[in-house]
Amino acid sequence: MNLTYLEYFDAAARYGSFSRAAKELFVTPQTVSTAIAALEREWGFALFDRRASGIELTEAGSALLKQASVVLTDVANLENLARRKRTEETETLTFAYASASLPQEGYPFSLADLACFRQEHPDIALNVFELTSDACVDAVVGHRAELAYAAVAEVPADVESICLSRGSFLVGISRENPLSQRDALSFADLENVPIFAPPDLNLTYSRIIERCRAYGFEPRFSVTPFSVENAREFVRDNCGVSFTPRFFAEDAQFSEGLNAVFLPLIAKDDFSLPLRLVWRKGIATDACVKLRTFILQRFGMIPPGQA
Repeated sequence: MNLTYLEYFDAAARYGSFSRAAKELFVTPQTVSTAIAALEREWGFALFDRRASGIELTEAGSALLKQASVVLTDVANLENLARRKRTEETETLTFAYASASLPQEGYPFSLADLACFRQEHPDIALNVFELTSDACVDAVVGHRAELAYAAVAEVPADVESICLSRGSFLVGISRENPLSQRDALSFADLENVPIFAPPDLNLTYSRIIERCRAYGFEPRFSVTPFSVENAREFVRDNCGVSFTPRFFAEDAQFSEGLNAVFLPLIAKDDFSLPLRLVWRKGIATDACVKLRTFILQRFGMIPPGQA
């Protein structure tokens, strides 16, 4: 039995609608409907009568709902107890990273590495947040995060940092766009071409504006909110171009189904951003030191086993 399906069953019964339940659960109505159908197959009877006006519990469904509610309450209580025990025995650590700066895996340091750190240090409750680069630094300065990985040229006086790598870009463009036939692009080619707005207003955004103005025009940034998926769709639908981190552009899974190419900028226009590990000056917690060491080891700056 799938506990998630029980949650869907409970929500659908409370709202009398798969659609309204889906909104509460942040899933699609089809996902809720499929889950209910799976429970009905498993248990051998219908849980709801489906009508044009909505859904209504069957007699059997009503009886099962009471027990399902008890199970969900017990599970929630168990999770709360485990959370309280974990809090008593763990040290909390908050890590912020710049949007689109970390791949899922590979590339000396990735989100998969953070999962490994959690496994290696069960005594540390690691909270991870994706923010803009500026917000990452602000979080460290404001004591809301102990460590951050962000694209920053300079850091405030009360913060320390080390440059771990440089982030470079390729320009994502649909194969339906005539510019896709080029070997490389210049910013001059992007006059009147919509550009998917990057999340980093401090460096990436400013560099694009600077380069476009050097050719005598203002860039046309899209108004689409930033997300990696929105950037993919922007390119896929031939809405314009997107400055894509190289590790994403070279990932076959990222580019699958896009019908797009990722072109370099000509040498004159190419640019990269310093990606820094940032932390507050002063005495760091043991958890902060452990994660900082872990990350530096991933980049080969500290030999494995050496703190």
